[in-house]
Amino acid sequence: MDKSRRIAVVVTLLSAAAFIGALYPLTKRIQEFNLLAGLHNFHAEILNTRRYQIGEFPEFTLTDVPTDPASPRAAYESFLRLDYAGNQTLLRVKKPPVFDMETLALYDEWAKVLAINDVGRDDAGRQQAIPGTERLLIVTRLTPDGFDPESWGSVRRDDWVFDFYQLKPDGTVETTRHRWPRGRRGEARLLTEAENPLRDIVPLKPRTLEYFAAMHVIPKLNVPKYKFDDTALSPRVLGWTLPVSMLGALGFVGGLVFAIAPPRSRRTRSTAS
Repeated sequence: MDKSRRIAVVVTLLSAAAFIGALYPLTKRIQEFNLLAGLHNFHAEILNTRRYQIGEFPEFTLTDVPTDPASPRAAYESFLRLDYAGNQTLLRVKKPPVFDMETLALYDEWAKVLAINDVGRDDAGRQQAIPGTERLLIVTRLTPDGFDPESWGSVRRDDWVFDFYQLKPDGTVETTRHRWPRGRRGEARLLTEAENPLRDIVPLKPRTLEYFAAMHVIPKLNVPKYKFDDTALSPRVLGWTLPVSMLGALGFVGGLVFAIAPPRSRRTRSTAS
């Protein structure tokens, strides 16, 4: 065995050992992440109606309310009045082409009523709703002030704001607000904009109930690209096991190719003949 082949064999064996040595802790880290991450799967039923009663929740109704004509946003904005358990809440929404339609179809990409459940698997592996996780939620999407929501407002998606109205079984309404998340540079730049009201709004976090609900009011032809960075395969989770296993696999394949290649003298004789 010539020197180059011995080196190839050694590289192959060392790379295989590195790959195998990193594989076990790598799989353990993936298992631990999936066990402790607390990730949720959700299912939503869209309630495209202005009056509804579901489960233990009181009945709700939604009524169109025009904006004051003197308002600078009167051409673009109106309200939905939520009547729930004797209480009223005004939901700021994009003005529909026509008021008082029988359903909420005209609010398709702007407001949704969602009945949401966490989803899990039974002993047979079938997906099913988890009892006790029922939520009744209304989500609305707002575009930045000063821009037509149908044109420039839809382009400026980093400025989108989402209002969430969670209807509780006791008749109360819990309201929260989030904005669409920006990239790292965008978030850093926003922190320097002292007069930007978006700076004080918490961005949506991936895999949360709010993020899931917000996707139901995103324009279908303008869905933002967003990559989740909280997966089990991220470098933050795998640490040293990721580069060691990758280099081990590459070294094993490369070393094996050279180890099983025919000797150089044989190749030379074959070419000469």
